[in-house]
Amino acid sequence: MPQPLPHEYEASLERAGPAPAVISAGARPVVAVGPPPEFGGAADHWSPEHLLLSALNACLLATFDAAARTHGLRVESYSSRAGARLAKTEAGVGFTGFWLSVRIETASGEEDAVRATLLRAKERCFVANALRAPVQLEVTVAAVAAPTAQEAISR
Repeated sequence: MPQPLPHEYEASLERAGPAPAVISAGARPVVAVGPPPEFGGAADHWSPEHLLLSALNACLLATFDAAARTHGLRVESYSSRAGARLAKTEAGVGFTGFWLSVRIETASGEEDAVRATLLRAKERCFVANALRAPVQLEVTVAAVAAPTAQEAISR
């Protein structure tokens, strides 16, 4: 159940010696983190860059889900990919752009409402709004066949 604002969040990072660092937040699973291979890190650890993109993906989904529920939209499936470009800038190395590619399957006739809801969610996404570089959004919304009577009963 949603709670009134303000909300506060906390996460921890610990590292002992040359071992990978681990991040944790409450009862959530611990995650090994470190630099990406491009900066001399291991490919099997989550990098700050990949965590940021994952946060962008998850924030957009959470914001979209809340709005879709409010509007009674039927979402059969949702998938997204996020990407970023890290480059040298006048201010130093930094992200120069982000992109999100989202595919949603919904009930026939709800495509326009789902697209509009996702575009509004992108404007309200806390993580996207915290980024200095612009976030480009590509959306694909497809209708799915209505469930048969038997499929509807078994849901």
